[in-house]
Amino acid sequence: MKLSGPGEWLVEKHGTQRRRAWKKLHPGVDAATGTIVASTLTSKEVNDAAELGRLLDQIDGPLAVIIADGTYNQDRVYDGVAEHSPEAAVVVPPRSTAVSSPSADTAPTQRDRHLQAIAKQGRMSWQKCSGYNSNAGVEGAISRYRRIIGDTLQAHSRPAQRVETEIAVHVLNRMLDLGRRGIRPRRLTIKQTEQYFVLLPPCTRATPRGGLHWSRSSVKNLLDRAKEQGLVREAEPT
Repeated sequence: MKLSGPGEWLVEKHGTQRRRAWKKLHPGVDAATGTIVASTLTSKEVNDAAELGRLLDQIDGPLAVIIADGTYNQDRVYDGVAEHSPEAAVVVPPRSTAVSSPSADTAPTQRDRHLQAIAKQGRMSWQKCSGYNSNAGVEGAISRYRRIIGDTLQAHSRPAQRVETEIAVHVLNRMLDLGRRGIRPRRLTIKQTEQYFVLLPPCTRATPRGGLHWSRSSVKNLLDRAKEQGLVREAEPT
């Protein structure tokens, strides 16, 4: 996440060069629903695996599976998951140079079993069988965050930046809940003025050209279609 500040205008007006500052957003995503269930915001120097404990602290109840990329291939990750959810499976791809533990033959750890499966059936088959491909849900969550919220933090202080990301995560989760199938859209009342304010029904799949920028023709077409389906009606004159 890029930081914005009062000195941004210096670069545009005077060409002043300054070093950009960044923050790191660590999300924990429910693979079944795509909901962001935990998140932390740190400086860019913080290691990803170091934040696993803080992410797990935000989750109530035991977990069945923890899936993460190769950055989390560390002993403290396995120990942290075992402390939070002793029965949880940890699916983290080991490095290509990884070796088994001395007790792999008699008492193999989860990491040892991953290495044995990769050696037997190959890494791609292991990813499919172990469920590691569900890790793509995190990339989808990050993509939604950047496309809808953006990749810039507006707040300047650290506490305010944390609150900003927490609000953004809550908004994304709320939008995701409204967009799920099976939710019946409520009827909306729209008063047409010179400036259009459109509330998109949750089940509407219409996507405007140009991303999030709606043209007048797109808004008019959406309104006409919504009126035909009985989703909106003209407001009574007051």
